[in-house]
Amino acid sequence: MLDLRPYAYLIPLLPLSGFLLELFFGKYTWRRGGIIANILIFISMLISFGIFYNLYFEGLPYTEYSWQWFYPGIVLGVVVDPLSIAMCCMVSFVSLLIHIYALGYMDEDPSKALYFAETALFTGGMLGLVLSNNLIQLFIFWELVGLCSYLLIGFWYYKP
Repeated sequence: MLDLRPYAYLIPLLPLSGFLLELFFGKYTWRRGGIIANILIFISMLISFGIFYNLYFEGLPYTEYSWQWFYPGIVLGVVVDPLSIAMCCMVSFVSLLIHIYALGYMDEDPSKALYFAETALFTGGMLGLVLSNNLIQLFIFWELVGLCSYLLIGFWYYKP
């Protein structure tokens, strides 16, 4: 099977891009939101399970991929080890189930594109938290998950 470990950076990046796409274009898609985030989280789940297969069944070693973010030496990266990939599989699978259920549950809500954008951001933050390879990146994604929790708890801020 194809070695998918070099594509591990796409696991959190796809839901994060789903946040931006749902935020700006979610109202104009079929069913008025949710489809873009569902597709990108599904692709993220497929990559997670592909890397899981690479690590557990093909016996490929775990690795770490790093990229220089800014000039003074801030590094971003992902750690591809059995525990982080198992968590990515679980997080992306549960998130996809939540998104599929929410397609029907949020069908009549006028701001469901915003809901799907927030849940995609939450998923991307959680996956980035699991795959982070340094404390700065861990802190950034931890704060992102906290912000998304706040936004999702207060999503229905009005009383009908």
